[in-house]
Amino acid sequence: MTAVQKAVAPYLFKGNDVIGCAQTGSGKTLSYLLPIINNMLQYGPPDDSGLKEGVSAPVSLILVPTRELAEQVYKEARKILYNTGINIVKIYGGVPQGFQKR
Repeated sequence: MTAVQKAVAPYLFKGNDVIGCAQTGSGKTLSYLLPIINNMLQYGPPDDSGLKEGVSAPVSLILVPTRELAEQVYKEARKILYNTGINIVKIYGGVPQGFQKR
């Protein structure tokens, strides 16, 4: 684990909020993705009884300030989520909606 991951992991896995500051490439993305994914794998999907068939409810929302960072987080999460059955979707402005619906 990197220094930032060692510092924040105990708090995040207990469900606490954390603010961290570290250099690029220090493992910040993984620090917050792993507790989210662990929770999803441990507790499963939310009750979807009130939704139309084929529609799923979002479990987590990650907000980032730039399209480039959204792309980076998406790519990192896809690697971790491989073969888990969990889907990730990225949505950002500045591109046609049809492009993102695919």
